[in-house]
Amino acid sequence: MEDTSICGGRTAVNMLYDDERLRVALVAPGEVRLTGDIDFSNSAHLAAGLAAATAEHGELAVDVAGVTFVDLSGLRALLQPYALPETRWYGSRSPVDAAEPAHAAAPVGSGVPQGSPPELRNIPPRMRRLIEIIGWRLPARANGGGPAAR
Repeated sequence: MEDTSICGGRTAVNMLYDDERLRVALVAPGEVRLTGDIDFSNSAHLAAGLAAATAEHGELAVDVAGVTFVDLSGLRALLQPYALPETRWYGSRSPVDAAEPAHAAAPVGSGVPQGSPPELRNIPPRMRRLIEIIGWRLPARANGGGPAAR
């Protein structure tokens, strides 16, 4: 992980992942900001970055206001971060709709972090609509827009 300073050195940003399409930055302990497009080409990297941040900081708040595109694999990386990889991309179960969270299927000691999905903040209308179209419900602690509030 590479540390970078922004805003005249006032804020240290830890880059969890950065390519030409997506930037995943830890902007404060437990707070991640996503910027760019999330698709099959980088969703596994997003999931790995979120898992690393969760392991280090516990529950996360993820600001998705800067996400310009997301496909199903990207939504699963955000909403099913604790699903086993083989079910994350191809399984049909949404942890939000299921009685048990998806991580319950992960065996103890499997390296899959335990916990709940990150709190999504500042969800763009197009992302919210895609979640509705596929029939998932957002976790109660997700907010729709405006300033992020804890």
